[in-house]
Amino acid sequence: MCREQERWTDALPLVLLGMRTAFKEGLQASLAELVYGETLRIPGELLAASPIARHQFEVITQLRRHFEQLRPVPAARHASPAVFIHKDLADSTQVFLRHDAVRRPLDPPYSGLQMVLARTNKTLQIAINGRPITVSPDRVKPAYIMAESYSRTVNARTPPEQSTQPAPQSSTPSPPTTRTTRSGRRVRFPARFNV
Repeated sequence: MCREQERWTDALPLVLLGMRTAFKEGLQASLAELVYGETLRIPGELLAASPIARHQFEVITQLRRHFEQLRPVPAARHASPAVFIHKDLADSTQVFLRHDAVRRPLDPPYSGLQMVLARTNKTLQIAINGRPITVSPDRVKPAYIMAESYSRTVNARTPPEQSTQPAPQSSTPSPPTTRTTRSGRRVRFPARFNV
């Protein structure tokens, strides 16, 4: 079985296949049947006999009929995420604009209050540094400002009205006065700082 010009290791798989598929009279089975419970297919059995040759026209006709019956499957778009647009964006007058660039650590994702100049279904025109810029509504979120807190901060920032009459100079030190800061905190300064 081995030839002189071939290496014996090249012929070894065929020799082993022949030994394993050979029928043993004493066992009434082959070695492969004892191990696997079935006979092995040898290379000659792997190739099926060719059917009777049909005319090429019949093959082409059947192929055309088969491809006419094929219908494309509708595609599903799994990768397109749903865009969230806030419902209060339709009537808000001020918005926050999201920066879609790479940010440094601790940089805020949104920039401060921008005034809405005009709006359509697909875009918003906002004022940034006095210039109108058109942006997509998915890049903005509405800004909520409480009227009470706004009026409190305005009142806290305005200095209290001082009387035009000069304060009488007394020899005794006046008690420390209480002042309110912008945040609403009461602070008492020593008399030497009350000028």
